[in-house]
Amino acid sequence: MQQVKFMIELELVREFLSVNFNSFILYIVLMSIVTLIFFGIDKYKAITRKWRVPEAVLLSLTVIGGAFGGLLGMLAFRHKIRKPMFFITVPLASVLYTALLIYVAAAPYGSV
Repeated sequence: MQQVKFMIELELVREFLSVNFNSFILYIVLMSIVTLIFFGIDKYKAITRKWRVPEAVLLSLTVIGGAFGGLLGMLAFRHKIRKPMFFITVPLASVLYTALLIYVAAAPYGSV
């Protein structure tokens, strides 16, 4: 009886992760686009000497899912590349999200 219960729970977990894998990918893509846009806006405002996007906002967007957009924004706009908090946090977050995506995709329950 205990083994049957465990198998049912395991199957529910697999089903949950397989359904939400595509949602996770969509979330990462959308957050990366938003983060890239915010990096571009901040770079434009830095050039025109206007009110800037706070660094805490840029870093928060990076950490909560926009790591790839943040990295692309740093490279494409050459923005925040000299700030230690950014040139450490953004690439590190990108590596961590890459590892997480690979782990979820490679897991037997991760593929759809």
